[in-house]
Amino acid sequence: MKRSHSASDSSWRPRHATELRRRLLLLSVRVEWHPFWSTPAARVELRRLTAGDRRTDAA
Repeated sequence: MKRSHSASDSSWRPRHATELRRRLLLLSVRVEWHPFWSTPAARVELRRLTAGDRRTDAA
């Protein structure tokens, strides 16, 4: 059964949303600047590994 959202549902926000956003941004920056991502070979290897997972799932 589908439930329609009331006006109060759309204004709901988690507590400490600003803190959560800041933590997410910090984590994103740390991931982006991690040495693993500095080499194209690392990205290719990750793509190869995830493609292998997709092939296994499809079988």
